[in-house]
Amino acid sequence: MLPQIYQKKCSYHANNYLTYLQIGQKKQNQIGACYECITSNDLSGENLILIKDILNISQDNPISKKYPFLQDKKLVSNILSEYISQEYKDPLKETLTFLGQLKDKVINSIVNIEKSIQQNPQQYFVNKEDLLNSYQEISQKGKFLDFFKDYILESGDQGQDFKISH
Repeated sequence: MLPQIYQKKCSYHANNYLTYLQIGQKKQNQIGACYECITSNDLSGENLILIKDILNISQDNPISKKYPFLQDKKLVSNILSEYISQEYKDPLKETLTFLGQLKDKVINSIVNIEKSIQQNPQQYFVNKEDLLNSYQEISQKGKFLDFFKDYILESGDQGQDFKISH
């Protein structure tokens, strides 16, 4: 039984309540129809929707096969099938899940880098001794000093013909 607020008497059959709405594209004298209107006027079921079905359209059942009235019934059926087959994806939940997974990956990466640095610090940092050794190797400062000393000791020309030989 419909809630009283939705119970309307049929204008043609005063003892009956409206049970259906005519939703087709035909012009009608009366939009609502009782069960007697259906049989006496040969109304087609494809142009009718139960009032209780209208009231049951909700978030749990958002797609009705009867409304809106379309010539192509397959369109609504296809939409309904697609809707039922897909899992509803809550954008907030999806976003929070993604951010949680991203946070976990970033934290794991940081932890792995930290462990690697603790296990092999020489791979990531140059200490003073290594830096000085690299400089000595590149500049060959020791060789240069040796050449200079040899030159000064062996020659008396006061540096005019100074050459470094390899």
